[in-house]
Amino acid sequence: MNEPQSDLTDWLKEAGRRVVKHDTQAPDPAASAEILSELDELAGRKVRSRADLRAYLKEFAAKARKHHTRIQLIREVVLVVVLLLAYLQYYFINVQLHILSLPSLVVFLSPR
Repeated sequence: MNEPQSDLTDWLKEAGRRVVKHDTQAPDPAASAEILSELDELAGRKVRSRADLRAYLKEFAAKARKHHTRIQLIREVVLVVVLLLAYLQYYFINVQLHILSLPSLVVFLSPR
């Protein structure tokens, strides 16, 4: 009965030994400068503080929302046009079927 508990404790000990130790070194200043320069290039302006970054992200989100609403409007207009064309096709086919289903009338004229 003690066997499963000892297996579990052995497994937990082994798992504890295998835990990945995270590197607690300070970030590389060259890498930080590279990231900041690339962010400046993408933003088109200097981003040096959290407030600058937050303002840029808000501006970017607003542009994305505006672009998304424009695309959504285009999709809805296309959908309405397609639905209108489908209805017109149904209507004209229905009219043609009614015309074809009319009984034919054969008239004979007598010669004089």
